[in-house]
Amino acid sequence: MSPVKVLVLWADPDSPNLGVRALAQGIRDLLPDSASVTFASHRKPLDSGSLSLKRLGIAAVWPWGQVKSELAQYDLIIDVGEGDSFASIYGAKRFAKMLAGKLAAANARRPPILAPQTLGPWESAWSRSAGRLAMKKAKAVWARDSDSLARARAAGFEGVMLGSDLVFAIRDQPERTPSNGLVLNVSGLLWEENRHVDSRVYQATVRTIIEKQIERGSPVSLLPHVLAGGERDDDTEISEMLGSEYPDLKVHRPTTLGAARSIVAGATVLVGSRMHACLNALSLGVPTVPLAYSDKFDSLFRDLGYNHVLDLRSNDFRVEAVLDLVGDNQLAISARRARAEGQRRIAKFAIEFGE
Repeated sequence: MSPVKVLVLWADPDSPNLGVRALAQGIRDLLPDSASVTFASHRKPLDSGSLSLKRLGIAAVWPWGQVKSELAQYDLIIDVGEGDSFASIYGAKRFAKMLAGKLAAANARRPPILAPQTLGPWESAWSRSAGRLAMKKAKAVWARDSDSLARARAAGFEGVMLGSDLVFAIRDQPERTPSNGLVLNVSGLLWEENRHVDSRVYQATVRTIIEKQIERGSPVSLLPHVLAGGERDDDTEISEMLGSEYPDLKVHRPTTLGAARSIVAGATVLVGSRMHACLNALSLGVPTVPLAYSDKFDSLFRDLGYNHVLDLRSNDFRVEAVLDLVGDNQLAISARRARAEGQRRIAKFAIEFGE
């Protein structure tokens, strides 16, 4: 019997963003080992060519073509949507690509399963209608948080189900050996001027956390989570700069998702601005202090019963709150409970592959 052929859209096991790699690993670990799995995304083309908006748009409406023919060769298509890209807030082109990929799969008579992901926001009547159309064309639709569930229903689609992030499906569980102390993930996206937060406040927050840990004689190290050397939102360059600025500061240099997860497993606590750095921690039962820069954080962590997210955009944000949480012994209990809840929720989604 031939192995089941599965195409996973908008996830990449080789992405410079370790969060996108975590999504790819989670979905791969949910699928049978015998399945033949292909990933396709911005940097990982189909055999017939790139996932350009033009090619996907043609495949979404045309009754023939290379992309449509290739999609039809798969037994199952799963759309991961890069976790949070099925939304209009990142610009029309990005949303159009996410939309066209879903409609192209449906046009090839392989309606996709939308894996747990952020749904929306859709800021206009047109984007809400387009989002609703794509969801109606899908085989199944899963939200990874309750706010996404509410947005899908508000857009007129009632058939959405609630899971959690795919990071909770990753099988590899490095042994917990808390020897790294506080591990700090500094975001290159937020370090320079950006549309999310005040970069000056962010830089001051990071430096204060580092300096307070050094003053206390407590171990602190840096973990980049987006390894996009030379690109604007790369974490590595900022981490290396801070390592030069503070000689007592260790800079981790992971090259794989597994290496990063092993470092996280060795943390007493992880303070992070990349959401998946924090989710990697929770999936390992490691306490984390998420420093949120968008709405996608709060609903997802709240659903897990983890109420320790600090919003960098809030006028009430204070670095003292970060330091207080770092020293809170109850954080470890909350992390273990959140891990169990995430695994319970993602197990509901895993049933999709048994049907």
